[in-house]
Amino acid sequence: MGGVRKPSKRRPWGGSCSSLLFSLMLAGGLFLGCVREYPEDPGVLAAIFGNGSPPELGSVQALYPLSGNNWNDYVLADGTNFFNASDTACAGTEMGSYRKCIHGGEKRFVEVKNRSNCTNIQAVDSLDAFVWTCDVSSGTVRMITGGLRDGKHLSHLIDWTTLSFRPIQVTVTFTDNGKSTTTNASTWWNNPIVANPAAGTLAAAGTVYIFTANPAGAFDLNADRIAFVGRPGVNLSGSAAPGEQLVRGLAQYFLWVEGDFDLADDAGIQYNNVYFSVLRNVRIQQSGGGLSNAIVLNGGSSNNLLSHITVSGESILRGIENGNGNRYNTFYRINVVGPNYGFYFGDAASAQCNNNVLLNYLIMANASVSVIYWDSDGNVALNGGALWSNGTYAGFVIGFGSPLHNLVSNLYSINHLRSGLTLSTTGGGNSGPSHRNQVSDVALLHHPSGLGFGFANPDPVSSDSYITGELITGANANNCEGVAGSGILTGCNLDLASDFIHIPGQNALSSFVERISTDDTSNPSDTSGTITALPADRIHFDHWLRIVGRDNGDVAAVTNIGPCTAAPCRIWDFRLRTTDTVLRSRWSMPSGNDVFYHLWNETTQVNCEAIPGAVWQDQVCSNPGYFNSASCTASGGAWSTGLCSTTFLRRAYERINDGIGNENGLCESNETCIFTPNIGPYQGHGNLIGAGPFTDGVISNVRMLRYETNGI
Repeated sequence: MGGVRKPSKRRPWGGSCSSLLFSLMLAGGLFLGCVREYPEDPGVLAAIFGNGSPPELGSVQALYPLSGNNWNDYVLADGTNFFNASDTACAGTEMGSYRKCIHGGEKRFVEVKNRSNCTNIQAVDSLDAFVWTCDVSSGTVRMITGGLRDGKHLSHLIDWTTLSFRPIQVTVTFTDNGKSTTTNASTWWNNPIVANPAAGTLAAAGTVYIFTANPAGAFDLNADRIAFVGRPGVNLSGSAAPGEQLVRGLAQYFLWVEGDFDLADDAGIQYNNVYFSVLRNVRIQQSGGGLSNAIVLNGGSSNNLLSHITVSGESILRGIENGNGNRYNTFYRINVVGPNYGFYFGDAASAQCNNNVLLNYLIMANASVSVIYWDSDGNVALNGGALWSNGTYAGFVIGFGSPLHNLVSNLYSINHLRSGLTLSTTGGGNSGPSHRNQVSDVALLHHPSGLGFGFANPDPVSSDSYITGELITGANANNCEGVAGSGILTGCNLDLASDFIHIPGQNALSSFVERISTDDTSNPSDTSGTITALPADRIHFDHWLRIVGRDNGDVAAVTNIGPCTAAPCRIWDFRLRTTDTVLRSRWSMPSGNDVFYHLWNETTQVNCEAIPGAVWQDQVCSNPGYFNSASCTASGGAWSTGLCSTTFLRRAYERINDGIGNENGLCESNETCIFTPNIGPYQGHGNLIGAGPFTDGVISNVRMLRYETNGI
């Protein structure tokens, strides 16, 4: 039976022409009549044709050759981004952030001559040391280093055999055709390198001093632009004399310090009036019994960057002190275990340690307190954990002096002798109220002693704080204590503008990997996770969230409170299990309207606008939690007038060292950020991958990343 002929389905590339097309391709020819209907996706074109040429590259060059050619050279951040500044040398007196100056030593570029935009281009260096970003703001396509990657440091750039900088190559790949080109190997810096100088004063500006063996002495860094780098695995200690200050900087600029230190009976690193300087991959342990400080910044030391820091020792007085008058310091990936005081903001009445950022931290096993704010205002702490302090005060305290406008978000505080988190203190001459602070997304668990609460605000003078997000409690003798006007009431009830969701009845008994029973391959002291004798290595681990602690049961055991002072000790792993439902995967990715309005401690427009991302007299309230003028003034707050603020995304942070955005660690518009689905410092591991499309709002145009694996 005859019928109507069915029309053939149209093939994406023009029907039967495709077979001819591929035949001609194999024969080395090209049938132009088929190209007209070929798919427009350049990736498909490339896969079939091998489309286009490989990258045509220039040589690797300093992005700022006049003022930023060598390591520890800094240029003024006076461009529209970090890649188009004027190449003017920084004076070191600029204020507002470490990022007010650009570290020229970390900025190198290679021009891609045969592309006109940044689509489908990737770069990697032969040491895999740098984050690479494509930029066209100069009018040409350039692959530029934003800065060092997490886990990579200046020590990785040094050849410890030849005692010189390692030559580096860059490979650029066009991902739409799979073709790559690699530059010639070259040495990127010309700093003089001096190996194993004698203890004492180091005074040659611009020199990189390196140590392949223990100098057994103390050092004064007495010139600007000095780098002090110990070979990884070599412990640097003082002489036999007790009470030395192992490394000291006084009134210097642009210092860079890395190394492993054993304090014995000495103090570690102290900066006084030091600016635009870096402590990176500094690991400090203590084998002696002297009560000393590990890292102290004091005397107005400001605009510094401390990252990848580990401190561990039971006879240390202060782990990290960000002291009096210090402003605009950034602390990233901080691990402090065992000191009497873990992390200090300020250390005296009228400390005014203001406008600092603490990002991704684990502080624990402290004799007194894990984290304390002493008369310090406008500070931000994101993505942290505090455990096992056994002092007079809570694990995390905002309440010495009169701390104001601080923000604590995404914190777990677990198994302290006293409370988990308090906004005021009681007793003692240093106690004081705490006003107008913000607390968001906290888990306060396992405080069974009856000496405190999960969340405590017992001071009727403390006022106008804003508690938001999730408040997770459980296994506490008392969950919440609060008074009217403080932002939270006894029983974990709402007060003032607070809008938190209380989630009681939780515990962290199955949250963490906890005590490991296999060898930590980076730690020479353990056998299947057990430390059988002290002193032992406390600073080298396979992951930054591993520590040495007591071996007296699970994370909630009261007998684990405090540092491990007698063997056997155990290596603990504070990454989350894939099966955890209390701290892991709490939230979906935020939208652009899920924001914080944070107030900095600045009272003039000039000083305010010196802070990257800050806005003078934006539409904000001096009392947090009120989002329009009427409710703000009704609460007794001031609307907009005289306020310095930054608006940034909740449950995310800015990727560090990609060169995009303002690099303040807070996720703002037009930045690449990392989504934080978990409570605490662990947000996954492995490669960073796309987290999915971002919905614009108050914050817009964010490229959101996440770690590809979340949980162990």
